[in-house]
Amino acid sequence: MVDTTGITARYDTTEYTGTGVTNDPVYFLYTPNPKGHDVGGNITATYNGIDKMNYRWYKFNKVTNKFDNLIYTEDSVIQSIYSLAVFDTGGYKVMVQNSTVTDSMFAWVFFNKLSISIPYVIESDCEFMKLKTKLDMGTIFPYHNRFDNMSILYKKNESDSVTIKWSASESYKHKIPEAVEPTLIPPPTEPVKYTITVTDKFGKSSKSYIEIDEDEPVDKLGYPYLRAVKADFEASRALTDSLNNETDTTGQAPLNVQFINKSKNAELYRWVFYNQVDRKNDRYNADTVLYTYNTVTPTDSITYTFPASYDVLLGAYGPIYTNALGDEYRCYNEMLKQKHIEVDSVFLPQFMNVFTPGNGDEINDRFYFVDYPSPGKDNPDFKRPRSISSFSIKIYSRWGTKVYFYEGSADDWQGWDGTSGITNSTVKTGVYYYQAIFEGYDGSYHQERRGFIHVFR
Repeated sequence: MVDTTGITARYDTTEYTGTGVTNDPVYFLYTPNPKGHDVGGNITATYNGIDKMNYRWYKFNKVTNKFDNLIYTEDSVIQSIYSLAVFDTGGYKVMVQNSTVTDSMFAWVFFNKLSISIPYVIESDCEFMKLKTKLDMGTIFPYHNRFDNMSILYKKNESDSVTIKWSASESYKHKIPEAVEPTLIPPPTEPVKYTITVTDKFGKSSKSYIEIDEDEPVDKLGYPYLRAVKADFEASRALTDSLNNETDTTGQAPLNVQFINKSKNAELYRWVFYNQVDRKNDRYNADTVLYTYNTVTPTDSITYTFPASYDVLLGAYGPIYTNALGDEYRCYNEMLKQKHIEVDSVFLPQFMNVFTPGNGDEINDRFYFVDYPSPGKDNPDFKRPRSISSFSIKIYSRWGTKVYFYEGSADDWQGWDGTSGITNSTVKTGVYYYQAIFEGYDGSYHQERRGFIHVFR
């Protein structure tokens, strides 16, 4: 048994071959110092834990290939402890005896090392980045088959028996190959920390990491490795859009949208605001592109007047770099958001056919659209007019006299409270007739609604 102080021990067995062989324990000791073995430990021999025995310690002799180098003796003890010195690698034989018993125990001890160098960038381009680190597993451990005196190399601790795991900080969300030299596709576009963890077959782990930001590290030409470009943008309704005060990119026409450039590592840009492809009701001969800009962000908000879905593309170009051959290039990336802008279809709610102005219940006091909520109540079924470019409504008495007229925005219309535009007094109970005419931003024009209103008091 190996007892250690300040170090980690792992246990395995030899692989002797032959008939009637007995395999011996192999102890691997890991030191805290990644560059070398700076501490020893204690190896303990115990016969049965009861009887006091005489212990004779022998070290394996590489010249004679025998356990003939006596290194320590201890008499009349239940167990014997031998202190291992630095680099005290090799085979040990402990002969135990008393007046009635003679027996031998064998073990091999290997001061092992598992360390990783600090990762570094060996190549970086617009499409990938390649990292590299050096893995030090220590020397291959030789031992001897004491049954046939043949030398054996312990190979269970070579690099193919370790597991490698890379992790990255939150800014990099892509999978990293489990290799000493991983190729990162896509490459990082913002500061990131990469950590490698190597674990051998015994569960011993070692870690190292590299941090990459805008300025460090750099290649042989002095260019930062963090050079890949990522195009990105956000859009929201402009603050000046009084018809659409929500923060998303859906609303009625005219919809004013403000764009914010969120790209990484770029200095030149190209915005393309596409027109809606299928415009069946468009009476205008529209192009496939609404606008293009070559600025960081469009100077003004983009106004969408036709009810449809719209795509937006942003192309981003990085600074000029020179490769080892002297060729200049820029990294490029683009982001296309399809149907990112949604302009509501033309919609005018139906009108109510009964209202009761001035009866004191504050319900249906105005002639308005159906499902309009009562004061203090909410009605999720009520839908406001959408994408109406012009609106007018006339109301007539049963004798054809015009008692009300409104022309303006459908959103601003507050309905008819039952007051006659002629007498400036409330109209009487009876049946009235309305005629509404509206046009939509989709090109539909002179749409007409007609119907009767029953007024009760």
